[in-house]
Amino acid sequence: MLIGLANAASTSSAAEADEFNKLFTNWTQAFNKKDLTTTCNLFSLNVSASYQGYPPKNYSVICDGFKKIFSDPTKNYRYRYKLNQVYQNENLAAVRITWY
Repeated sequence: MLIGLANAASTSSAAEADEFNKLFTNWTQAFNKKDLTTTCNLFSLNVSASYQGYPPKNYSVICDGFKKIFSDPTKNYRYRYKLNQVYQNENLAAVRITWY
């Protein structure tokens, strides 16, 4: 998943990486608890998410997808992640992350 600026200029500091780790840890915990509001709050209301082979998704489509999977009592999805790199350029950042 890439959030922010794709061609950022430099790798960020350890403190900035720690902030992103906290953000994704909190999001992962919320997702794993099926907390819809907190899970959706990671995304901007103006998000346009592109996944290879699928049409772009906006905020409503993303959150509706979470709502659908959270409401199925027969399934229990679990996420974990690895933060690979954080790039920053002034007040924009991009994160290279692997989801498992």
